[in-house]
Amino acid sequence: MNIKIFFMLFLVIAGTLAFATSCETDFDCAYHEQQCIRGECMGLGHDCDDERDCGYYEVCEGGYCFLNTEYCDSNNDCQGEFYCNSQSHACVLPCVNDENCEYWEYCREGTAETECYVKFGYCARHVDCPGNNYCGDYHLCTEECFTDLDCDPYQHCEVMLTHNECVLSPGRCTISPDCPANQYCNHENYCVDECLSDAHCENWEYCAVTDTHNECWLRDSACNDAADCEAGEECKNHKCTEIGEPEAVGEECLSDANCKEDEYCSAQNICTLKEGWCEVDSDCKSYETCEPLSHKCLLTHGMCDSSDDCADWEECTNNVCTLKTGRCATDQDCASTQACNSAHECEAKATSAATSPEEVHPEVFESDQNILFVLALAIILAAALFYYLAHRGHHEEEEKPPKKKKAKKK
Repeated sequence: MNIKIFFMLFLVIAGTLAFATSCETDFDCAYHEQQCIRGECMGLGHDCDDERDCGYYEVCEGGYCFLNTEYCDSNNDCQGEFYCNSQSHACVLPCVNDENCEYWEYCREGTAETECYVKFGYCARHVDCPGNNYCGDYHLCTEECFTDLDCDPYQHCEVMLTHNECVLSPGRCTISPDCPANQYCNHENYCVDECLSDAHCENWEYCAVTDTHNECWLRDSACNDAADCEAGEECKNHKCTEIGEPEAVGEECLSDANCKEDEYCSAQNICTLKEGWCEVDSDCKSYETCEPLSHKCLLTHGMCDSSDDCADWEECTNNVCTLKTGRCATDQDCASTQACNSAHECEAKATSAATSPEEVHPEVFESDQNILFVLALAIILAAALFYYLAHRGHHEEEEKPPKKKKAKKK
């Protein structure tokens, strides 16, 4: 076979194996490429690590920023009479006046399309806010939190992708729409069941029917705190009394039915708290907390009555769960050369072993096999070429006719 044909065949095979870019999964890409992005093998260069490296209207996909399908980048991304709003990157209709915009926007004239722009003091997205602020409820810039102490008692600080935000804790609320069906938000910011009659309310409350739900309201002269009372009065046992007036020991009763769920009618005919029940934390032991919904004294986190209230690797010391000798909860409880194992005991850290062939990713093996195949093919073709060139001269010498000898003169 002609050497040129060998050489052309080599180039075709090597090029096909080394430079093909179409793919379905990452495993279809060569060793120097890592990812299959939208049917194409892409190199190691990244435009983003996560959504924070992209615009708010983009998504980070396989290391690259792409336009989110819910947003637009130009008018070409919109259909019909819709255009791409330059601020919100949303496909919207042109506005005629402020009534065509959101309450936090105004209709701005003088542009190619009359657009709804954000009013001063409001925001549409987090980048509209300064410093450590984010665009929160009602499109107002709100300072982000760093710990739960930065939030209201019924909220906790949650780490978002772009910022930290105070969000409602489970079962808590600010308004009734924050609660599930058939519940409303009470004055303590808890989601509670609607009442059907006065029997579903506390003794100092009655069941009131509102436009949206049934809710337990305070009776006349009843209170939950001093804010429910007149000037010069204070709230004691849910009754508004003059400041300084001796506090009543309890409500009078004839039987337990005259008392609240967490009380019983004593021999002195006074409603008295049941053991283990409470109204406030001070009704409980120092290491307990009063749960406001159940009115039960519950152990504060990390506190204990006995070692049975602690984990297996802890013991109860002065009503606090502490680590047993030689036990651990995390690696920080061990020496720098040790780690906390699953049995919560400190043990020497395992030395890292060399990666075995089985631990290498399968795509690396596949890429290496392709390289070895190409190299083997190159060696075979080179050997054939060398053999051909080395023996061609020898064959030409054998095919030449022998020279005639000259006759000797007599």
